[in-house]
Amino acid sequence: MAKLKVLAIICDDNAIGYYRLYQPLKQMEKLGLIELKMTPTFFWGKEDAMKNFPPLNWFATKCDNKILCSSKKRCSDFWPDIIVASRHDFIHYINLLMALKNYRAPVVVDTDDDVRAVRPFNPGYASYRPDSDNVAYNVKLMSIADAITTSTEHLKERHLQYEKPTYVFPNSIDIKTRTFKPKKRSDKIRIGWLGSSCHWENLQIIQQAVKDIVAKYPQVEFIYTNLYGDIWGDVPKELRKQVIPACREIKCGGYHKVCTKSYVDFDKYAKVLNSLKIDIGLAPLQDNLFNRSKSNLRILEYFADKVAVIASPVRPYSETIKDGENGLLAKEKSDWFNAMERLILDEKLRNKLKENGWRTLNNNFDAEKNARKLFENYNDIIKICSE
Repeated sequence: MAKLKVLAIICDDNAIGYYRLYQPLKQMEKLGLIELKMTPTFFWGKEDAMKNFPPLNWFATKCDNKILCSSKKRCSDFWPDIIVASRHDFIHYINLLMALKNYRAPVVVDTDDDVRAVRPFNPGYASYRPDSDNVAYNVKLMSIADAITTSTEHLKERHLQYEKPTYVFPNSIDIKTRTFKPKKRSDKIRIGWLGSSCHWENLQIIQQAVKDIVAKYPQVEFIYTNLYGDIWGDVPKELRKQVIPACREIKCGGYHKVCTKSYVDFDKYAKVLNSLKIDIGLAPLQDNLFNRSKSNLRILEYFADKVAVIASPVRPYSETIKDGENGLLAKEKSDWFNAMERLILDEKLRNKLKENGWRTLNNNFDAEKNARKLFENYNDIIKICSE
């Protein structure tokens, strides 16, 4: 296939922007598959990437006479074959994409969240209530797209209502960039949960099971991020040394219930995850419409660090984990306790899950392999939209 010219618009300089567009596009560029023009908005650690969004004339293809050209043949500057844009539910952004249709190149919108099903416990609910402007803008955004890419099959199903070509492009890990220090043998077994403040509701699933596990097994430590609220606060004092907020090991010396210092910039996340020396990683999810559309990224990050995984049997986790082979599935609270106990007592099984998880990552979620598939999807979209 011929090299494609891709105009990329990225609005988030976080994990979403990285996994959904920045990484795969850079992989395609590295492989010589595309010529890339990308908005200069992707900077690690910025609170608002849109502050760096370029002015409108940055997008314009100009001829020698500096006038926007209506013919590809007369243009000497970058004229894209396809335009790919991250989801940004804002009216001016929608207007920009509509203006870019003058390139006569298909506009592809990528999304990896079901914003029409955000839960009240999620901090994002304030912006994405069912009657909010943002939800209305999201519907408009998807309606003007020529095609849609998503991270999961369930999210694809949720977007079929727009009657646009819709493709699943899974989140992937660039395995070649991942280096980790093997965990030294120790009598301690560390269980961990690392995530954002959006998971308060999901953590209720494992709360009691974790407390019961550390009470029964003094050799077990549980480490967690405490960005939102400390649901482990009523752990007896004699067990407090076993229940450890991640910020205590990352940046802080003492214990406190909520700590914004638990937040780690995404470019440092893999290194921090490895430094915490987790043996067993937990991935609880309530079974609801919003969560079924989430990606398996938490599991992939655990796999990349060779951590044995226990996950809820909810899409997409249940589509990635083969119970007993590359992870364990746990539904009820008692299932979580039993799964943790099983891995605590069976080192051979822990190691089996770690190795098989790594193989699953390498076989199905390697960034370079999946970038080639996305390139094929883009060519398919161009063909469909030209017919």
